[in-house]
Amino acid sequence: MSQLPVPGKRYGEKEVSRLLKRAAELQRSSPTSPNPMGLTLAELEEIAEEAGLDVALLRQAARELETTSSPGTGAGPLLAGGPTKLVFERTLPFEASDTSFEALVPIIQSAATSAGSASQIGRTFTWQTQAPNSSISLQVTVSIRRGETLIRVDENHATLAGALFAGGLSGSLGIAIGGGGALGAALGSVVVGVGAPIAFMGLSYYVMRSIFARKSRTRSRILAELLERIVAELSHQPE
Repeated sequence: MSQLPVPGKRYGEKEVSRLLKRAAELQRSSPTSPNPMGLTLAELEEIAEEAGLDVALLRQAARELETTSSPGTGAGPLLAGGPTKLVFERTLPFEASDTSFEALVPIIQSAATSAGSASQIGRTFTWQTQAPNSSISLQVTVSIRRGETLIRVDENHATLAGALFAGGLSGSLGIAIGGGGALGAALGSVVVGVGAPIAFMGLSYYVMRSIFARKSRTRSRILAELLERIVAELSHQPE
């Protein structure tokens, strides 16, 4: 006969994940289970309340789970210190009223880094940065179809990264070579003449990467908040 676990035992994060996963598997395998495909949010809230967890935080987690964000992959974001493209998506399980589209313009503009223009084709609303040479290009699309409302916030930082790294490092290169050569000559050291420019370029790259990473994090937070504001506006259905 198997022994029951000690009631007061505390489980770590990985153990909790394994326990819930196994419980779900057992539930799905039970033919008498009232809900073999999972739990509703209301059921999860009841469990959270019994476990002493904040239900409001559970609801926030559920909202975040419905949001898909794509920070970008590959060597580019790694070298730049952050993604060169930010994408946030959300699918609402209802058809929002397209009369809400007009109210989205000032909301989006408040989060944008430059002026943009809005357009509507059928039940699809699009706002995008107006200046084609802008260092940060933002596009927001809201599409209503088949009982759902699809929201996509897409921002491209490739031009910003190119201007920051290409411009900053090329300017640093001239200073590094000239300053390093002069310092090496003054000290009569070839090692200093060669090593100083390399060290200066490394420091310049680190500074540029830190600047871009900070900008990327800031914009990611702003866009996530923008998505929530759009969701709130579209969820407010007119009487």
